[in-house]
Amino acid sequence: MASFSDIMKGVIYSKGRGCFITPDDFGAKVSSASLRTELVNFNNSRLLIHVARGLYFFPHIGKDGKQVRPTLYDIMKHIEVATKGMVFPSEETAYHLLGLTEERPTPMLFYTTGTPKTLNLNSGPELVFKKASKRNRIPQFQSIKVRTLFMVYSAMEESRITKKMIAAMNRYCSEFTEEDFADDYESLPLWMKENLKFPVLKKNVEEAEEE
Repeated sequence: MASFSDIMKGVIYSKGRGCFITPDDFGAKVSSASLRTELVNFNNSRLLIHVARGLYFFPHIGKDGKQVRPTLYDIMKHIEVATKGMVFPSEETAYHLLGLTEERPTPMLFYTTGTPKTLNLNSGPELVFKKASKRNRIPQFQSIKVRTLFMVYSAMEESRITKKMIAAMNRYCSEFTEEDFADDYESLPLWMKENLKFPVLKKNVEEAEEE
């Protein structure tokens, strides 16, 4: 008969690396006491990373042999699924994420069109996902990173956007992957298309020309 530990490992590996793990993933397969004990053991043995209360992460292992911790955007994507709603940062949080402010908001405020939720990260700030209201301008983009970029843009008048702000926005865009960008380019405001650089799109065009 398989041990509780083996049963839980089977569930974890079936989800795959790069996935978040919660107690609900194990259903009634193990008792709550055994579940807590094994999750602590898995964290101590570095099989899982304890992200917040009731939330773990099954990490990829980098070339240097170290765990690849989840990014804030990984957590935001998980919350989208968990709260069954679109997630986007407040203006203050978006400014910080783009490097326009050094001081990190406390807590870091996000909005969700789904169920409100709060996460106290074990190695990071408190994340508050507040229910979005009609007063919030909900950015209608598929990508969380594009929504974050748009929150900064929408908070400013185009005529008052400085070169420093554009440089920060372009640094942020330079890290976009195809997955980050999704299919949002056509929906961007004209100012963003004309003033911001998206290297991932340029790369796609060059690859297409080579073919």
